[in-house]
Amino acid sequence: MPTLICGSMAFDTIMVFPDLFKNYILPDQIHNLNVCFVNPELRREYGGCAGNIAYNLKLLGGEPIPMATVGKDFEDYRRRLQQNGIPDQHVVEIPSLYTAQCSITTDQDNNQITAFHPGAMGEAHQNKVADAANISLGIVAPDGRDAMLQHSRDFAVLGIPFIFDPGQNLPLFSKDELLTYIDQTTWCVMNDYESQLMMKITELTLDDIASQVDALIVTRGGEGSRIYAGGKLIDIPAASIEAAVDPTGCGDAFRAGLLYGLNGGWDWETSGRAASLLGAFKVERQGTQNHHFTEDQFQARFEENFGYSLPSFRHCSTPQYRRDDPMPEINLLILDFDGVLTDNKVYVFEDGREAVVCHRGDGWGIRMLQSVGIEVIILSTETNAVVSARAEKLNVTCIQGCEDKSSAVQSIIDTRSINPDQIMYIGNDTNDIDAMKLVGHRVAPADAHPQIRAIATMVTDSSGGQGVVRELADLLVTK
Repeated sequence: MPTLICGSMAFDTIMVFPDLFKNYILPDQIHNLNVCFVNPELRREYGGCAGNIAYNLKLLGGEPIPMATVGKDFEDYRRRLQQNGIPDQHVVEIPSLYTAQCSITTDQDNNQITAFHPGAMGEAHQNKVADAANISLGIVAPDGRDAMLQHSRDFAVLGIPFIFDPGQNLPLFSKDELLTYIDQTTWCVMNDYESQLMMKITELTLDDIASQVDALIVTRGGEGSRIYAGGKLIDIPAASIEAAVDPTGCGDAFRAGLLYGLNGGWDWETSGRAASLLGAFKVERQGTQNHHFTEDQFQARFEENFGYSLPSFRHCSTPQYRRDDPMPEINLLILDFDGVLTDNKVYVFEDGREAVVCHRGDGWGIRMLQSVGIEVIILSTETNAVVSARAEKLNVTCIQGCEDKSSAVQSIIDTRSINPDQIMYIGNDTNDIDAMKLVGHRVAPADAHPQIRAIATMVTDSSGGQGVVRELADLLVTK
């Protein structure tokens, strides 16, 4: 499902100091500091919290939608987003300003000194969460101060669950503002230092904060992380790394892992471990957006580190059947037509006639279902002769011109006095959501809209028009 990532987009200038800061800073002269660190190694990277989180979430197969304001120098970065398949419609250019710039110097103990020019980021409050459509999850990451306040309010008003990630911006907020954040947010994530600062400013303990959110996540570097959720403290071990090359951006990678797990309905133990592993991949490469992996590589390394298999890389906020699970006992199967019995394409001839392509295997699958007493109904938004013809040939009931599918399904339940738990619905697009929620068993073709896959109790291997019903019939009839 689409995840809105509110945060900064920045260019990072990253330097490595070949010594330790502490060897050059006199503790008793902090008030009179005048230090120059000579850094032979320098590189320029694409960064910013929103950019980094979006990149990592995309690597996992998620659907990140960054929301940020950028400057007149953003063209190369925008091209990179587009090349990576990351939408940029909510990355708004402010022509009179430069994109945020971050200068980071890291010493040999991985201590960091950061200088930051906010530039266009200071105008990020011009973006509104409501401007983004079909959002089911979000994060408020470090951004302009006013933007973080605005976007947190937006998510809360719209009822969209979100992570609050104050990051290094935490000192910008007053006690009352931080208490409001805690009240508004669904989950809160901080590193260990930030959690100490949060407690100092708010005068709350970590247990106090955890009691007011669904989960509080505190990262602890090489010691892993701790998740306070459901009255429990869950310790998440750090994933092993081959060599620590660059810690910059590790926290953003971790947050992307959490978002992916939340979107997938994973438990905190698994989400935390996936986040830890994503952070490990990042630490092994220089820069915040230069690491890569395949799904098989991520899966194998997850099992190697944690001793069990990661759930499939599919968004499924509703727990899904596994192939070896007992299939449900149903009496009625309701089908959408376009996108289920067809591949969702329509062929239009010069005289205005329309044609679609169906899969013969689905016809046999319907006969298999009917042979064991399962009734099949086609439910279609449009009224089309081709739908009627196909339904007649398959000997199934067809309800067409159905603008409100949920009302039609409710009518079927009421008039037939059938238990919703005995009904299965196969749908492929968002106009099926409300209807699908009325029944006990919800199936999505492999190419269904992400919001449909998210509520499905099963996602088929077949795409629409490629034997979805036949695949399902094999499971139901031979269960």
